[in-house]
Amino acid sequence: MLFFLFITFFGFAQEPFYPDKTNRYINDFANVIPDDKEEELNDICKNIEKQSSAQVVVITTNNVEKEYPIELYSIQLAKKWGIGQKGIDNGLLILICPNNRKSRIEVGYGLEGILTDVLTKRIQDQNFKPNFRKGDFYTGIKQVLISIKSEIDPEAIRQKKAYEEQKEKEASRMWSNLLNDFLLYTLYGIIFIILYSLIKKQIKKQKEIKLEKERKEKEIEHKKLEAELAEKELISRAKKLESQITLKFENIKSTLIDMGDFLNSKEVLKNLEELFLTIRKEIENAKYIEYDFIISTGTSKIDNLTYDILNKFQSKKNFESFIKNDIENFKIYKNDFEKTIEQTKYNYRNYDQSIWEKGFQITDCSIDKFLFTYSVLETIKNELLEDIKKSNFDLVNKKIKTAQDQISIIKTFKEALDVINNKIIESEKFIEKSQDKFEKILSSIDYVYSNQYVKLHTIKEWKNKRKEIIFNIPVNYNNPIAEKNRIENFFISLEKYKKPALLDIEVETENIRRKKEEDLRKKRQEEEEEERRRNSYRSSSNDYGSSFSSFGSSSSDSGGSSFGGGDFGGGGSSSDW
Repeated sequence: MLFFLFITFFGFAQEPFYPDKTNRYINDFANVIPDDKEEELNDICKNIEKQSSAQVVVITTNNVEKEYPIELYSIQLAKKWGIGQKGIDNGLLILICPNNRKSRIEVGYGLEGILTDVLTKRIQDQNFKPNFRKGDFYTGIKQVLISIKSEIDPEAIRQKKAYEEQKEKEASRMWSNLLNDFLLYTLYGIIFIILYSLIKKQIKKQKEIKLEKERKEKEIEHKKLEAELAEKELISRAKKLESQITLKFENIKSTLIDMGDFLNSKEVLKNLEELFLTIRKEIENAKYIEYDFIISTGTSKIDNLTYDILNKFQSKKNFESFIKNDIENFKIYKNDFEKTIEQTKYNYRNYDQSIWEKGFQITDCSIDKFLFTYSVLETIKNELLEDIKKSNFDLVNKKIKTAQDQISIIKTFKEALDVINNKIIESEKFIEKSQDKFEKILSSIDYVYSNQYVKLHTIKEWKNKRKEIIFNIPVNYNNPIAEKNRIENFFISLEKYKKPALLDIEVETENIRRKKEEDLRKKRQEEEEEERRRNSYRSSSNDYGSSFSSFGSSSSDSGGSSFGGGDFGGGGSSSDW
């Protein structure tokens, strides 16, 4: 990843100088190796190629700038020189840059399995650093060549291969033993599982027999307990029912005592007590399971005995409540009603009668109508007293219902008048403030037209129309509700004058948006074109490593080698000192 980042960063930098290929293993372009020592180093490289066929080339140069990545320079140089044999890719470049105090061992594809990145890094650190820091480049290079020779020597590789094969055989033998042990223990395990299953099955059967016996015992115990609980529940329920009928009797008894001599309440009370004693005796002589029937029958008898007198007593209570509440409240209601009538009469005199809606008879709304209703209620009240004395309780309930209906009608009528009067008052207030609202609406329209995106001819048209808009409030309007509706509709119609300006703003905003999108699209195209040029450069730089023809002289005669076009893929490592 770092390698490709370097390519991207320096893709358009000026390409450094690459020396022309020679036919020697040792190429001291930086003049750091003594002349009398070069031949010795050259012989070491020659022996390496003779023994292993690997081609090792040493190049020293001061042509690599400090900012330029040595990794990129090294692989490009190795590809240009075609170090190694084509198809085998067994080349190795040792690049030394004294001016940058950097070095790199570039390893061809065919040697990457032997000379790993970690190994080449360690070889440089152990040999280059201590010697180069003292200025002894010859010793450092020699020690590195000896280390590389020992790593790629055929005998060393053979011994290493034999060692690895021995390790594989030992591993195979170990796995074979493990497999035999596994099979043996598996057989023991199967036998153990079978014996264990038989024993477990027998134990389970004994447990099931024991559990079945315990289950039957628990079932008998459970049924016995259920019977006891059922009996207790029945007794509890019977007592509760008895308590309920006793409470019902006591409540009715208390009511009859409160009634005093009303109708024949004392005689009913006496009969009720005798009935209750009879029910109690029936309960005492009965079993719990008969309680429901006895109490249900007894309750029905008590209700039948007291139903008529209690209903009549309730009618009496209804009458008393009507006298205390409805009549008295209606008296208090009189003042409020008079105020509503006065407001209504004022509005009725001053405004159009159509306000009161079709079928609504304003002439029926008067204090006289109220007083008439009140007199009717007084008459009903007096008649009710006579009906109570004559025990005409059905008639009492009907008259109370009629009186309450009359009160309800008057209240409903008053509420309707209040609604209309409130609408009139609300409309008057709206009309009073309408001029201010009109000015605000015009200001809001002017604000829209002040936007920078509104066109001049649109503004001019609005100014002409603004002069034509006339807002008129009649001084004497006979229907404030209708006038309020007219003004509201007029205000709503003013909103349409905003549309031309809003349309101009929308169109201009859309144009600006499209222009921004077009600028962004062009920028992206430029960036994509730039990326394509960089990719094209990187692609062309990978095609430099081509096969070179032989130099026409043997290695024994010239101290060099015919490099056969070996390829490199970035294997190796860099160091500094």
